Amino acid sequence: MSDLQIIEKLEARLPRRLKRLDNITWFSKGFMVDADEQVTHLSIFNMRLNSHFPEEIFELKSLEYLDIRNNYIKSIPAQIGILTKLRYLDIRYNELTQLPDEFNNLSNMQKLYIGANQFTEVPENIENLKSLELLDMCENNIVDVKGQFFTLPALTNIYLNDNRIKNFPFAKVPVEQIVEMNLSENLIEDFPENLSDKIKR
Repeated sequence: MSDLQIIEKLEARLPRRLKRLDNITWFSKGFMVDADEQVTHLSIFNMRLNSHFPEEIFELKSLEYLDIRNNYIKSIPAQIGILTKLRYLDIRYNELTQLPDEFNNLSNMQKLYIGANQFTEVPENIENLKSLELLDMCENNIVDVKGQFFTLPALTNIYLNDNRIKNFPFAKVPVEQIVEMNLSENLIEDFPENLSDKIKR
């Protein structure tokens, strides 16, 4: 089955048809294909999926970009590990509390947006994402941060604002590597001076 036929199957689950696009932005819905007619980008945010993560997505083996925001999704299926070419995932404004173990297979992931969910801690499942540059976990219920993710070699941007963090492992922060870290709207009282220019207060 071709990727375009898979898109047709997916459309049967959606309230409207998807547009084939030349460019995807944060406000556009639809899909993009490469020269071989393989779907590389898919945006189905706010499609009233009502907690269902469409299985057709896992048939799109060339998928690099997936935007599935605001769909009341409660969990990510283990099959996510099949999408090894995925570089960008935006699954904000859902109801996630954890990531599946298979998430560790996504070694090409560069930007991960899992803010505005119901996480209470930073998932350990991201610790093998060696290509991860940006981690957005703002607007969750995170209380404690252990900081193992600071060992990720490509990580430069961290967004943990609007959580309930009291204690933060500042000693583990790779100061020369991090470009920006947002910890605003938490319960942290003391910020070290050597990080003051990188942390949004």
